[in-house]
Amino acid sequence: MFKKSPEKYYSHANPKEDIRARLEKDCVKHQDDPREILVSFIGDPYQPEEMRLELTRESIKLLIRYNLTFTILTKGGTRGRRDFDLLEGYGKSRFGTTLILPQKEFNGLELTIEENLRRNFLLSRSDTA
Repeated sequence: MFKKSPEKYYSHANPKEDIRARLEKDCVKHQDDPREILVSFIGDPYQPEEMRLELTRESIKLLIRYNLTFTILTKGGTRGRRDFDLLEGYGKSRFGTTLILPQKEFNGLELTIEENLRRNFLLSRSDTA
């Protein structure tokens, strides 16, 4: 049960003080460590405020700079696309998201999953060629 209304709860992020500096300190300590870092749903990396704060984007840059392996999991919909330019070509990263597609398009399976992704989320024709 929310103690605050959902509107108030989701209205702003409250990141920890000096979060970028703290993350970089950890990245330096673990540079080249092959263990996977999970950036996940617990504090979704692509909350609406992320588009303004860019904490996830800056974190990705640090993880890449220090050659760390990571997976991003989000329910943030298409907001994560903004950072695909950073992830592209970096073989130690993975990206996962929850997709919710309109039910009407699955009735009778009129569209394939690939067609739904293309229409509703990420793919362009060149992505599947």
